[in-house]
Amino acid sequence: MIFKKKIFLKEVDSTNDYLIKLDNNISLDEGFVVISDFQHNGRGRIGKSWDSDCGKNLLFSFILKPTFLDLRKQFFLSMITSLSIFEVLQKNMDVKINIKWPNDVLVNKKKIAGFLLDFSISSTGIKRCIIGCGININQTKFPALSNATSLSLVKDSVVNKSIILNHFLDTFSDLYKDLKDGNFDKIKKKYLSLQKGFEFTTIVNGKKSNVQILDLLEDGDVLASVNGVKEKLKSAFL
Repeated sequence: MIFKKKIFLKEVDSTNDYLIKLDNNISLDEGFVVISDFQHNGRGRIGKSWDSDCGKNLLFSFILKPTFLDLRKQFFLSMITSLSIFEVLQKNMDVKINIKWPNDVLVNKKKIAGFLLDFSISSTGIKRCIIGCGININQTKFPALSNATSLSLVKDSVVNKSIILNHFLDTFSDLYKDLKDGNFDKIKKKYLSLQKGFEFTTIVNGKKSNVQILDLLEDGDVLASVNGVKEKLKSAFL
Protein backbone atom coordinates (compact mmCIF):
# COMPACT_ATOMS: atom_id res chain seq x y z
CA MET A 1 0.00 0.00 0.00
CA ILE A 2 1.65 3.22 -1.14
CA PHE A 3 -0.94 5.54 0.42
CA LYS A 4 0.36 6.11 3.95
CA LYS A 5 -0.50 9.76 4.48
CA LYS A 6 -3.94 11.36 4.00
CA ILE A 7 -5.17 14.83 4.88
CA PHE A 8 -8.68 16.24 4.65
CA LEU A 9 -9.50 19.84 3.70
CA LYS A 10 -13.04 21.16 4.06
CA GLU A 11 -12.53 23.27 0.95
CA VAL A 12 -9.70 24.08 -1.45
CA ASP A 13 -9.19 25.78 -4.80
CA SER A 14 -8.10 22.53 -6.43
CA THR A 15 -6.75 19.35 -4.82
CA ASN A 16 -4.27 18.95 -7.69
CA ASP A 17 -3.03 22.53 -7.41
CA TYR A 18 -2.74 22.17 -3.63
CA LEU A 19 -0.48 19.11 -3.99
CA ILE A 20 1.62 20.73 -6.73
CA LYS A 21 2.35 23.75 -4.50
CA LEU A 22 2.98 21.61 -1.43
CA ASP A 23 5.36 19.28 -3.22
CA ASN A 24 7.22 22.21 -4.77
CA ASN A 25 7.77 23.57 -1.26
CA ILE A 26 8.59 20.50 0.84
CA SER A 27 9.00 17.53 -1.58
CA LEU A 28 6.26 15.13 -0.48
CA ASP A 29 6.65 11.38 -0.22
CA GLU A 30 4.95 9.29 -2.88
CA GLY A 31 1.40 8.34 -1.96
CA PHE A 32 0.41 11.53 -0.15
CA VAL A 33 -3.37 11.98 -0.53
CA VAL A 34 -5.49 15.10 -0.12
CA ILE A 35 -9.29 14.84 0.08
CA SER A 36 -11.73 17.75 0.07
CA ASP A 37 -15.47 18.29 0.41
CA PHE A 38 -15.43 21.18 -2.04
CA GLN A 39 -13.22 22.69 -4.75
CA HIS A 40 -13.61 26.34 -5.73
CA ASN A 41 -11.67 25.79 -8.94
CA GLY A 42 -11.78 22.08 -9.69
CA ARG A 43 -10.09 21.30 -12.97
CA GLY A 44 -10.92 18.84 -15.72
CA ARG A 45 -9.05 18.03 -18.88
CA ILE A 46 -8.39 20.66 -21.60
CA GLY A 47 -9.21 23.55 -19.30
CA LYS A 48 -12.68 22.31 -18.37
CA SER A 49 -13.99 22.80 -14.84
CA TRP A 50 -15.14 20.04 -12.48
CA ASP A 51 -18.25 21.04 -10.51
CA SER A 52 -19.54 19.13 -7.51
CA ASP A 53 -22.00 19.79 -4.67
CA CYS A 54 -20.25 20.34 -1.34
CA GLY A 55 -19.75 17.13 0.64
CA LYS A 56 -21.65 14.93 -1.79
CA ASN A 57 -18.89 13.38 -3.88
CA LEU A 58 -15.34 12.08 -3.70
CA LEU A 59 -12.80 14.74 -4.63
CA PHE A 60 -9.20 13.75 -4.04
CA SER A 61 -5.68 13.90 -5.45
CA PHE A 62 -2.52 11.94 -4.79
CA ILE A 63 1.13 12.21 -5.71
CA LEU A 64 3.30 9.65 -7.47
CA LYS A 65 7.02 9.73 -8.19
CA PRO A 66 7.15 7.17 -11.04
CA THR A 67 10.77 7.70 -12.06
CA PHE A 68 10.90 4.04 -13.08
CA LEU A 69 8.38 4.60 -15.89
CA ASP A 70 9.48 5.36 -19.44
CA LEU A 71 7.98 8.60 -20.71
CA ARG A 72 6.37 6.72 -23.62
CA LYS A 73 4.44 4.64 -21.09
CA GLN A 74 2.90 7.57 -19.25
CA PHE A 75 -0.59 6.57 -20.42
CA PHE A 76 -0.31 3.46 -18.23
CA LEU A 77 -0.88 5.77 -15.26
CA SER A 78 -4.14 6.86 -16.84
CA MET A 79 -5.05 3.24 -17.54
CA ILE A 80 -4.56 2.06 -13.97
CA THR A 81 -6.52 5.05 -12.67
CA SER A 82 -9.51 4.27 -14.89
CA LEU A 83 -9.22 0.54 -14.15
CA SER A 84 -9.21 1.25 -10.42
CA ILE A 85 -12.38 3.34 -10.69
CA PHE A 86 -13.96 0.68 -12.91
CA GLU A 87 -13.25 -2.11 -10.41
CA VAL A 88 -14.59 -0.09 -7.47
CA LEU A 89 -17.81 0.72 -9.31
CA GLN A 90 -18.19 -2.83 -10.58
CA LYS A 91 -18.18 -4.13 -7.00
CA ASN A 92 -20.85 -1.64 -6.00
CA MET A 93 -23.36 -1.79 -8.85
CA ASP A 94 -24.70 -4.26 -11.38
CA VAL A 95 -24.92 -2.02 -14.45
CA LYS A 96 -22.99 -1.35 -17.63
CA ILE A 97 -19.73 0.51 -16.91
CA ASN A 98 -17.45 1.84 -19.64
CA ILE A 99 -14.05 3.52 -19.65
CA LYS A 100 -14.16 6.43 -22.06
CA TRP A 101 -10.70 7.26 -23.38
CA PRO A 102 -8.78 9.08 -22.13
CA ASN A 103 -10.08 10.01 -18.67
CA ASP A 104 -13.79 9.42 -18.05
CA VAL A 105 -15.83 6.54 -16.64
CA LEU A 106 -19.45 6.11 -17.71
CA VAL A 107 -22.38 4.22 -16.22
CA ASN A 108 -25.32 3.59 -18.55
CA LYS A 109 -23.64 6.07 -20.95
CA LYS A 110 -23.64 8.82 -18.28
CA LYS A 111 -20.51 10.26 -16.70
CA ILE A 112 -19.93 9.11 -13.13
CA ALA A 113 -16.20 9.83 -12.76
CA GLY A 114 -13.29 11.66 -14.31
CA PHE A 115 -9.66 12.27 -13.53
CA LEU A 116 -6.79 14.58 -14.41
CA LEU A 117 -3.06 13.87 -14.55
CA ASP A 118 -0.54 16.67 -13.98
CA PHE A 119 3.00 15.65 -14.95
CA SER A 120 6.38 17.11 -14.10
CA ILE A 121 9.00 15.99 -16.62
CA SER A 122 12.79 16.17 -16.62
CA SER A 123 15.35 15.35 -19.29
CA THR A 124 15.56 11.82 -17.89
CA GLY A 125 11.82 11.09 -17.71
CA ILE A 126 8.86 11.49 -15.36
CA LYS A 127 9.69 13.21 -12.07
CA ARG A 128 6.21 13.48 -10.66
CA CYS A 129 2.59 12.75 -11.49
CA ILE A 130 -0.31 14.16 -9.51
CA ILE A 131 -3.61 12.44 -10.18
CA GLY A 132 -6.88 14.13 -9.28
CA CYS A 133 -10.10 12.13 -9.22
CA GLY A 134 -13.74 13.09 -9.02
CA ILE A 135 -16.27 10.32 -8.44
CA ASN A 136 -19.96 11.17 -8.15
CA ILE A 137 -21.21 9.44 -5.01
CA ASN A 138 -24.25 11.01 -3.33
CA GLN A 139 -25.16 13.92 -5.61
CA THR A 140 -28.61 13.35 -7.11
CA LYS A 141 -29.16 16.47 -9.21
CA PHE A 142 -26.90 17.79 -11.97
CA PRO A 143 -28.66 20.91 -13.29
CA ALA A 144 -25.71 21.97 -15.46
CA LEU A 145 -25.12 18.50 -16.91
CA SER A 146 -27.53 16.34 -18.86
CA ASN A 147 -25.29 13.27 -19.01
CA ALA A 148 -24.13 12.81 -15.40
CA THR A 149 -25.04 10.24 -12.77
CA SER A 150 -23.87 9.02 -9.37
CA LEU A 151 -23.58 5.88 -7.28
CA SER A 152 -26.51 7.04 -5.16
CA LEU A 153 -28.74 7.51 -8.20
CA VAL A 154 -27.89 4.06 -9.54
CA LYS A 155 -28.23 2.25 -6.20
CA ASP A 156 -31.11 4.44 -4.92
CA SER A 157 -29.36 4.74 -1.54
CA VAL A 158 -26.76 6.85 0.25
CA VAL A 159 -23.21 5.52 -0.17
CA ASN A 160 -20.33 5.69 2.32
CA LYS A 161 -17.65 7.79 0.58
CA SER A 162 -14.82 6.55 2.80
CA ILE A 163 -15.42 2.94 1.83
CA ILE A 164 -15.26 3.82 -1.87
CA LEU A 165 -12.09 5.88 -1.39
CA ASN A 166 -10.28 3.15 0.56
CA HIS A 167 -11.29 0.54 -2.00
CA PHE A 168 -9.94 2.75 -4.79
CA LEU A 169 -6.62 3.31 -3.01
CA ASP A 170 -6.19 -0.42 -2.35
CA THR A 171 -6.96 -1.28 -5.98
CA PHE A 172 -4.70 1.44 -7.36
CA SER A 173 -1.84 0.30 -5.10
CA ASP A 174 -2.04 -3.21 -6.53
CA LEU A 175 -2.07 -1.96 -10.13
CA TYR A 176 0.77 0.48 -9.44
CA LYS A 177 2.82 -2.45 -8.14
CA ASP A 178 2.09 -4.24 -11.43
CA LEU A 179 3.54 -1.21 -13.23
CA LYS A 180 6.65 -1.25 -11.08
CA ASP A 181 7.03 -4.97 -11.72
CA GLY A 182 6.82 -4.38 -15.48
CA ASN A 183 3.50 -6.18 -15.99
CA PHE A 184 2.51 -3.87 -18.83
CA ASP A 185 0.89 -6.56 -20.96
CA LYS A 186 -1.43 -7.55 -18.11
CA ILE A 187 -2.64 -3.95 -17.68
CA LYS A 188 -2.92 -3.33 -21.42
CA LYS A 189 -4.91 -6.54 -21.96
CA LYS A 190 -7.40 -5.64 -19.22
CA TYR A 191 -7.81 -2.08 -20.51
CA LEU A 192 -8.34 -3.14 -24.13
CA SER A 193 -10.81 -5.85 -23.10
CA LEU A 194 -13.01 -3.12 -21.65
CA GLN A 195 -12.73 -1.07 -24.85
CA LYS A 196 -13.86 -3.90 -27.10
CA GLY A 197 -17.06 -2.97 -28.90
CA PHE A 198 -17.38 0.34 -27.06
CA GLU A 199 -17.85 3.36 -29.30
CA PHE A 200 -18.06 6.89 -27.94
CA THR A 201 -18.29 10.43 -29.24
CA THR A 202 -15.43 12.90 -28.78
CA ILE A 203 -13.67 15.72 -30.60
CA VAL A 204 -10.91 14.60 -32.99
CA ASN A 205 -9.06 17.21 -35.06
CA GLY A 206 -11.72 19.77 -34.20
CA LYS A 207 -14.62 17.56 -35.29
CA LYS A 208 -17.17 15.59 -33.31
CA SER A 209 -16.36 11.97 -34.13
CA ASN A 210 -17.37 8.41 -33.30
CA VAL A 211 -14.34 6.68 -31.79
CA GLN A 212 -13.43 3.18 -30.72
CA ILE A 213 -10.03 2.36 -29.17
CA LEU A 214 -8.36 -0.58 -30.94
CA ASP A 215 -4.81 -0.83 -29.61
CA LEU A 216 -2.06 0.84 -27.58
CA LEU A 217 1.10 1.52 -29.57
CA GLU A 218 4.74 1.26 -28.56
CA ASP A 219 5.27 5.02 -28.83
CA GLY A 220 2.57 5.64 -26.23
CA ASP A 221 -0.21 6.67 -28.61
CA VAL A 222 -3.37 4.72 -29.42
CA LEU A 223 -4.79 3.19 -32.58
CA ALA A 224 -8.47 4.02 -32.92
CA SER A 225 -11.32 3.73 -35.35
CA VAL A 226 -12.44 7.30 -36.02
CA ASN A 227 -15.71 7.39 -37.97
CA GLY A 228 -14.81 3.94 -39.30
CA VAL A 229 -11.25 4.85 -40.35
CA LYS A 230 -8.16 3.69 -38.44
CA GLU A 231 -6.23 6.63 -37.02
CA LYS A 232 -3.41 7.22 -34.56
CA LEU A 233 -4.38 9.44 -31.62
CA LYS A 234 -2.17 11.08 -29.03
CA SER A 235 -2.48 9.74 -25.48
CA ALA A 236 0.06 12.14 -23.96
CA PHE A 237 -1.15 14.41 -21.17
CA LEU A 238 1.85 16.74 -21.58
